[in-house]
Amino acid sequence: MTRPARRHVALAGVLGTLLACTPGRATAAPADAFDCADAFDVIAMTVMLRCAAWVAPATADARLDAVRRRLLAT
Repeated sequence: MTRPARRHVALAGVLGTLLACTPGRATAAPADAFDCADAFDVIAMTVMLRCAAWVAPATADARLDAVRRRLLAT
């Protein structure tokens, strides 16, 4: 299986998981067999793995501090 094909299969699995979390949607698995927290974990792990090599820019700390100050002021 080629890399893009694997990506589409993985994306389809994630989308299926998310749709199962949507209220009012029928799921293939019994209600007690599915946990939406698992869907969050899959998404979070995927993002962490894909972005592991990302290097923050030099201004990241200053920008995060500015956002933190705005949130606290609000």
